[in-house]
Amino acid sequence: MEYFKKFWVYYASAAFDLFIGFPAILIVWALWGEGLRWRRGVLSCELKEGSWPVGGPVDLSTGFLTKGFPMWYPKGWYLHNRRAAGAQNAKPKPWGATTLGHGQFYAPGRRGKDWVAAIDVHEDHHTLQSEAAQIGACFLAHLILIIEMIQGDWITGLVLFALIWTLAGNLFMAAGGWLVAYLRGGRFYRDSPHEIGAYAVGRLYTREKRQLQ
Repeated sequence: MEYFKKFWVYYASAAFDLFIGFPAILIVWALWGEGLRWRRGVLSCELKEGSWPVGGPVDLSTGFLTKGFPMWYPKGWYLHNRRAAGAQNAKPKPWGATTLGHGQFYAPGRRGKDWVAAIDVHEDHHTLQSEAAQIGACFLAHLILIIEMIQGDWITGLVLFALIWTLAGNLFMAAGGWLVAYLRGGRFYRDSPHEIGAYAVGRLYTREKRQLQ
């Protein structure tokens, strides 16, 4: 029964994973990554230390670049404080990881390490959010396909089916969260509901882990 239930979770996410999530992870891995593997139900890889997205050598114990130096876009596009690069004594730092459905890529030295396990918890929460969004999109896509088939319009039905199943779930989940954050006067990305939720479970994991030590 457990495998049967998991099948429907992956089935609902299949369109996004097959056409967006997995191809994106494979591209990142092929161009700049290493360690491609299926881990905890997710296809993941790590960015190489010093690769183009990171922009330079990284101190794996802290995650910061080992030195600040002039950075030009798109080199260093995975640094969330890229503007600091080049400033005196600056220490730019890559994002911890990025999740696309059942695909994830991590900054150098950040995947599966006990001392940064909160990153895994954070990204896994994004996967859960994606699964929830895709279940709705999958149901809506199949419902519209059935309605269009009954009406005899197969072409429209198939086009809407493909677009809604692939894009609607994660697109509306992410864009809706960004819009809510903006309308409430917050930061466009960091104050979006799905990002606040992921940071909250990461902090909860860290606090509970410290209490057990």
